[in-house]
Order: sequence, then structure tokens, then C-alpha cells
Amino acid sequence: MKAFSLVRLILSWSVAFFFASAFFTTLAEKSRPVLEVSNPDDDNQWICWDPNNPSPCHHRLASVQMLSSTDGWATGIYGTLMHWDGITWRIVNSPNNLSFYAIDMVSSQDGWAVGRDGNIAHWDGIAWTAVSSPVNVRLYGVNMVTTTDGWAVGEDGVILHWDGTSWASFASPTNEILNAVTFVSATDGWAVGGNGVAIHWNGNNWNVVNTPTTSYLFAIDAVAHNNIWAAGENGVIVHWNGTSWTNISSPVSSYLTAIDMTTSTEGWAIGFYGVFLHWNGSSWEIEPGTGSEHFNGINMVTEDDGWAVGHHGHIMHWNGIEWTPYNESSTNIAYAIDMVSANDGWTGGANGDLLRWDGEQWSSFPSPTNTYIWSIDMISSTNGWIAGEDGTILHWDGTAWTIVNSPPVDSLRSIDMVSPDAGWIVGLDTATYDGLILHWDGDTWNVVSNSIDTWLFSVDMISENDGWAVGNSGIVLHWDGNSWSEFDSPTNYVLYDVEMISADNGWAVGLQGTIIHWNGTNWTTIESPTTKTLRSVSMHSANEGWAVGRDDYGYEAPLLHWDGSEWTAVTSPTSSDLYAIQMVSESDGWAVGAYGTILRFGKPESNPPEELTVAGLTSGNVEDSHVFTVTVAPPSTMLPITFTWASDNNFFITHTYSLTNSVYMTWTDTGSHTITVKAENIYGAVTTTFPITLWSAISGVAIDGLPRGLINRAYEFTVLSTPLTATLPITYTWLADGHMPVVHSGTSSDTVVFDWETPGIYTLTVTANNGYAQIQTSHMIHIDQPYWVICLPVVIRR
Repeated sequence: MKAFSLVRLILSWSVAFFFASAFFTTLAEKSRPVLEVSNPDDDNQWICWDPNNPSPCHHRLASVQMLSSTDGWATGIYGTLMHWDGITWRIVNSPNNLSFYAIDMVSSQDGWAVGRDGNIAHWDGIAWTAVSSPVNVRLYGVNMVTTTDGWAVGEDGVILHWDGTSWASFASPTNEILNAVTFVSATDGWAVGGNGVAIHWNGNNWNVVNTPTTSYLFAIDAVAHNNIWAAGENGVIVHWNGTSWTNISSPVSSYLTAIDMTTSTEGWAIGFYGVFLHWNGSSWEIEPGTGSEHFNGINMVTEDDGWAVGHHGHIMHWNGIEWTPYNESSTNIAYAIDMVSANDGWTGGANGDLLRWDGEQWSSFPSPTNTYIWSIDMISSTNGWIAGEDGTILHWDGTAWTIVNSPPVDSLRSIDMVSPDAGWIVGLDTATYDGLILHWDGDTWNVVSNSIDTWLFSVDMISENDGWAVGNSGIVLHWDGNSWSEFDSPTNYVLYDVEMISADNGWAVGLQGTIIHWNGTNWTTIESPTTKTLRSVSMHSANEGWAVGRDDYGYEAPLLHWDGSEWTAVTSPTSSDLYAIQMVSESDGWAVGAYGTILRFGKPESNPPEELTVAGLTSGNVEDSHVFTVTVAPPSTMLPITFTWASDNNFFITHTYSLTNSVYMTWTDTGSHTITVKAENIYGAVTTTFPITLWSAISGVAIDGLPRGLINRAYEFTVLSTPLTATLPITYTWLADGHMPVVHSGTSSDTVVFDWETPGIYTLTVTANNGYAQIQTSHMIHIDQPYWVICLPVVIRR
């Protein structure tokens, strides 16, 4: 079989897995930690290394829901829970390691996630906790009507109801798998699933309603009681108009796994192979430029703000114009790794991708090829070699990788340099399907004549006169300084890698978990804890070694440890396949694999918080509520973090899975106040203070005085400012018709006296200003002439 055929076979397996899983419906998943895994040495762990990726283990994400542009959640396999705080997506501690397939948030303090084996978890605003479930089948959909009314659906037509106290099973009219559920109101809900089934909730019971399809329906969303959308396999889209379900024309035939309608004229449906469909009110149209990743969940905040999540931790954001990747990590497979030292190393893989390690980070490096890189061997930091597909040979001179002429050969699978003047490459001749061996003599690479009629996958040299190569059908070759000869092998399974510790101690691994050992005399089979494919082995010493591989059926890739007496399986922190591993020391190592996955072995850094920066107003009105935000540094600070805020009557303790935290504070007293904030994680704490000066602004003024009066008489007017606690002094400026301005400075009240000599209607205006607010009010007085009364004498008639 040709090398490119092998690649196609790998891809076909992946495609078969995606469709066989049919939105997580067929393949079992095993429990595993989300980020870190304890190993035989409690001080050292395998950790997913990708600081620029919110899901460094590249776990498949299944569902997303946004409460606002600054508050959202995503769920995925192996207990993955992620939170969006408006700045970044971050992993949040999970109550278990079971996969979550759906999430629905009632508010920022109330949310639910459901998944594998009846897994149910609740968010209370501080932490996710496991909640008792009445079933142990997979739950694929959840929708909360209110905090005391919610529904979940899953395998075998299972329906669960939440009454505010507990989840209980509810009578279902179908045995078909139910993949999604949505509610318009407490008396109007829908669920869809296998073979086009749709069931409706009328407030009393669930009933089957006919649909025009037998395709599996994976998603449903409601705009109104007479405007419901569902989508599923084969690109099927159906619509409920209040009376019946009808087929709607779809521009694709691939799986549609999620749908979210913003309005009756705006909505999205997404699915496998990067399919994004947009509803414009009249038709569904393909959105270009969304890549080829499989997507499983979508939720729109507004028409101009939305998120989609999918396989391998992929996240996309909609900004109203286009969908762009949130996490830019590589989607290519890394097949090779070699470390010069703890501070210098290389990885290579599909499409000629090269990454270099500088002791702090892996960075993309210019590559002169776009062919597959199968093997790297570094002689020193200034001398290294790469072997790859299509006869690719690259040389590193300390500055750049350059292409080196090679014989007209094809797939070069492994390279090992004995010295700058001697080295070997093995592979396969795709024209004859025979084994291929090349030798470097210091000047050129030459094909070495051989009679090997099968593929060779790995070579490891002990010296110029002693080396080994392994390959297809369990073949083992030995170099004695003069020729390569076939050696007795205890297995017929493919051997993918060989690693020699010394002339009398070596290992080879391969298909079906095969492990064989060289004791200086012969190769013997060693008991393996796995039957999964092992692709790479790295031995630091006779008593310390590791092996990694892939699971051809997509369940769980193997990670094995050798302690000097036996090989044991260690749970991998990632669901991705691993293709290469190298240990720098017993406590430092790397493994690389599918979709840019990188694992690092070592003692996790403690990463305590070191510095706090508080943002907020340094002065303000005592009557207002003031927001303050603290940011923790460095960015590598281990989460979660407990924040403690204090100032006078303000005291808050918050737990967050973000490097930022905000609180609102109010005070009753003016003057200078000090805010103290403490950030603490399991490794340490740091405290800082922040000053604020508070004043009380004038909010109102009122004038008290007569509305009418007479000429040439004095009248008193009094103004009262509120609140009575307003910061003093207050300056009052009086303007009265016919008078010069009067300015007083004093307390919350002030009095003036005015008189007028002629009749008329006069206006008084007073402006109160205490430096933080200025309020003005007016008063009108009607001034009249005096009233004269003539009294006549009383005449009494007799």
C-alpha cells in the first residue's frame, strides 16, 4: 500500500467514526480527567500544553449557550465545561469526568448541563455540582422554562422533568432517541430525534406529531408557537407553521447538528465539514469561509454576536460580518518530535508543519516543504535532519531548514543519525511496496540495496556498527556494520517504532498494543496492557519509559508507562491520538499528535497570583453604586481563584474561573475610603488596595415663600437642598427680578429677603452648587397695590 493510501485510510477511518457516532449516539466514552493525570510519580503529570487554546486538550465541544456578550458556557466530552467572561474562554472545574452533550442557562446563577450515563450537573453561580439522575442513559438535550420547570431528553425516548426540587422520569410516547428539546412556554414544547420523530408537549402530556422526514433530527429551536425549526442528517431542515411540519429546501446534504434562530428572518444552522447555513427570512444559504471542522453547537447573543463550537475544541465567533476562529491552534497532525535539550526541540507533521521549542513556548517555524514530515533527528542545536513523504529530506544548519537532494524514492518514514558523517533512513518504495533503506556518507544519501519486500517504519542506531529497523508484518532488521539482515521476530503485527537503550536493551512497539524487548540475545514479546495501536516509544533508561499511540475506533488513545518491571496504562489527558513521544529526562518529556495536540510531562508549575490591578473611579457620589474590576497577573495563574473584597460595610467573597473579577460597592459616608482585594488560589495569595474619595452631590432644591404680596413690603424666601447629607459648603446664587444677584455660601438651607416697589409678577431663581452637582429652581410671586377700604358711618333711622 502506498503512503498516500495510508493517509487516505486514516482519513476514511476518521470519517467513518464521525458518521458512525451520529452526534455521539453510538460510541462509548471512558471517564478521564479533564486537564491533568496523575502518574506513578505523584510529582509529575502529563498536561495538555497549549496556552493559547482555551481547551488545550482539544476535547470535542458539543453545546454552547450565551447569556450575554460577556457571559457564556460551552460543554463537551470528558466533563469539559468552559466559561466565556467577555475576554476569554477558560476551562471550569467539572463535578465528574462524564461527557456533557447539552447545556441551558436560566441565569448567571442558575444553569444545567446533561450528558453521558444520565449525567446531570447544576451551576449555582459559584460551582458546578453533580445532581442525582433517575436514568443512566445518555441525555442529549436540556431546556429550562423557569428555575422550577425544566426538561431533558435522551436515548430510548427518555424524558426527564425538573420541578424545582428533583429530576424525575416522565412518560414518553416514543422509544426513538431524542436529541434536542425546546420550549416556547410552559404549555408548549417540542423534542426531536431518531427517524424524524417529533413530539409535542401541550401542558399535560407528550404526543408524537408526524414530520415529512425519516432522517435523524439533531437540533430544534423555536421562534414562536407557530414558527419552529429542526435540522438533522442529510442536510434535512423542517419547519412547523403552527399546523404541520414541512420540508424546507436545504443547500447541503451533510449532517446539521445545531440550529439557532434569532428572529423569524434571522437564523443559523451548522454541522459537519464546516457547514454554516444562514436563514435570511426566505431561504437557507451557505456561509462561505468557515473551514472544514465538524461543529456541534451554536448560540447567538444578537444578530451581530454569536458563537459556534465543535470537534477538537474548535470555537468560532460571529461578529456580524464573518465567522472567525477564536482559537488558532493547528488542525494538522504532528508525527515527529526530537529534543536537543530541555530548551531546544522540534516537531513536524502534516503539510510540512514545523514547530520549534525554545524553553518557553512552541512557535511555528518556516518550512521549505508542504509534504508530510515523518521523522526528525537532531545531532545538535546546529545540525539536524528531517525525513518525509515524496522523498523529502531536510537539513538544519542552525539557521534554516533546506531541502537536500535525495534519490528518486518515495516515503521516508524514519531517520537516525549516528554522527554528522553517518546516518540512516528507512521507508518504503511505493512503486514496488518494498522496504527502502538510505545511507548518509557525509556527502550524499544513497539507496542501499536490500531484499526487504515490506514497509519499514523505524530505525534506531546504537553505533556505526550496530542498529535496528522494524516495520510491516513484525519484521526486525539488524545492522552489523556490513549489512542489514532479517532477525527473528516474535510477532507478525506491524512494528511502528524501535528505541535502543544499549546494545543489549531495546524496545519496539506496534499494532494491537504489541511490545517486544531486546535483551542482547533475542527479541521477546512483553505483556501489554492495551490492544490499541502503539506508534512511538521513548526510553529514558532501563527503568523508565513511555509509549503512546492511537485508537483506530476513536475511543481512547493509549498512554503506557514502563517502571522497570512492567508496562501499565496511564489515562491520557487528551482524547486525541498521539503519534510521537520523547523523554528529555525522567521528569521532562513531550508527546504530540492529532490536531496540534501537545502533551508535556513534568511537575506542574504552581502559578500563584503575583500581582493585582484594580480599575474603577477614584472619586464619586456616595449615593451611587460603583463598579470595580481586578485583574490578576501573570496570565498563567492557576484557576480557580477566590477573590475577597472589603471596604467599610462592603464585603464580598467570589469564586471565579477567570483572571478578572468585578463587584459593585456602595457607601453611606462621604470622605476617603480604602478598598482591599485579595486573590488566592491553591498555590498562594496576593493583596492590594485601592482608594476612593466619596462626596454627596446635590440632587434637588426647593424654595419656600409666599406666592402673593404687596409693594414696599419685605418678604423672606428660604431654599432647602437635598439630600441633607450633601457635601458642604453649598453656594447659593439668587436672581430676583428687579434686584442685584445675591450669593451666599453655607449649609443645606439659605434665606434671603426681597421687596418690590411696583406691582407685577416677579420670578426668583436660585442655583445651588456644592462642586459635584448644580441644581436650579424658580419661584414666582404676584405683587399688588394695597387694598383701601372706605367705611361709612352707621345711620340709625328712628
